[in-house]
Amino acid sequence: GLTARGLMGQIAGVLSGYLGVADQAEVVAEAVAAVKAANRAALYLCDPVFGDEGGA
Repeated sequence: GLTARGLMGQIAGVLSGYLGVADQAEVVAEAVAAVKAANRAALYLCDPVFGDEGGA
């Protein structure tokens, strides 16, 4: 993955959308933590409608 290729520090941000299952929040949080550990300036953006079947 990205870690094995040494690319985590080049990631400028993480974007997540609608989380339909509570367990998904843990996975997103782990991904954000890994990116932020490699690049403290990276942003996390959440659009709660992105991916929501009835959303915009």
